[in-house]
Amino acid sequence: MSLFTKKLGEITLPLAINIVGNQNNSPHTINIMADSIGPIVEVAVKELDFGNVQVLKDVELSINIKNKSMIEADFHVFTKKKPKETVFKPIPKHGVLKPDESAEIKVVCNADEANKFMDTLHFVIREGTDVDVQLKAKGVGSTIFFKDNLDDINFGVLYTCRSVTRDIFVENKGRKAQVLSWQKKKITQKSKETKKDGKKETESSNTEEENVFQIFPERV
Repeated sequence: MSLFTKKLGEITLPLAINIVGNQNNSPHTINIMADSIGPIVEVAVKELDFGNVQVLKDVELSINIKNKSMIEADFHVFTKKKPKETVFKPIPKHGVLKPDESAEIKVVCNADEANKFMDTLHFVIREGTDVDVQLKAKGVGSTIFFKDNLDDINFGVLYTCRSVTRDIFVENKGRKAQVLSWQKKKITQKSKETKKDGKKETESSNTEEENVFQIFPERV
């Protein structure tokens, strides 16, 4: 005799057995009891700490999950916070594990601010027990993005007495407005006469001018 359950939880099923030759002609009744459960999925860790991560760069860590039951396990993975509010992303977000099968779930962290980030990764197991994993990370660095390399701005060969401009693309990929400032050094030369031989010597000096402007984030 085989028993297949169609719902979760405790089940009690009365079973009547008719014994041939029983003079009372009354069947013998027994109760069949069972506790119906769904697939059991084991998640290797309860917390995933990325530590310090460079802002605006993808950093990946993996979580191992295993189906410890003899039936298939259908699962979905998602973060507690909405995709636009979190810096974490699971890959893949859905899958099916065969009995005793394991899989690796990648979690990608892309910090968009030099702050601490926390979230919860939900593993929803169909007809099973859900599992939560805590996610942590700390973004380091600057969220200001320059399209071109500014180590050396070369204007090339220019005509004298003509003004030439160069556009520099600057983008704030963070979550809050930032103030940028830069200094422009101007080299000036002046001559002075020495007391020994009466010759003139040229000295150079630097003067600095500071400019400040505010750049707002790409998203608010």
